[in-house]
Amino acid sequence: MSYIVYPGTQNEFYTEYGGLPVRKLSVFNLFIIAMIIIVIIIIVVAITFLLTKPTVTYVDQTGFYNLDLLTDLNNPTIKCCIPPGETLANTTYIYDPVANITYSRQIPTNIHTVCNTFPNPGQCVSQNTDANGNIIPLVVYHSTPYYTFENDQFVGCPTVGTCPATN
Repeated sequence: MSYIVYPGTQNEFYTEYGGLPVRKLSVFNLFIIAMIIIVIIIIVVAITFLLTKPTVTYVDQTGFYNLDLLTDLNNPTIKCCIPPGETLANTTYIYDPVANITYSRQIPTNIHTVCNTFPNPGQCVSQNTDANGNIIPLVVYHSTPYYTFENDQFVGCPTVGTCPATN
């Protein structure tokens, strides 16, 4: 192997020839680099999926009720609320004209306020709360528990109508 000796200084050589010869990347080298990057990404994603196993959390649910124990209001006398400005009834509030009580799907915020409109507020409170004082549903309609909401027709429903077949 023979070498060519440049007669000048190293700085002159770099100025003249632009530095030492550099090997350029070939298509094959670029392909190999791309494959390595893709494999690294796949490994990172696989490790991430393996580390994110689903966590099972068990919570004691106190919001479920045995609907068989509730009074069944699926009868033709039950009327559904027609909110102001609406033309069709919905089942958010239902009115039982026989018992003269409006029931709601929402839990009332204060059972004492609800029961103040009843003839016997103490009995109303005891019927609508459990041993811990939690408000419980009293009736069921279309497989949905309903809470006592108001004695008489709910003032937020100026009219009532036939309930829709499904909700």
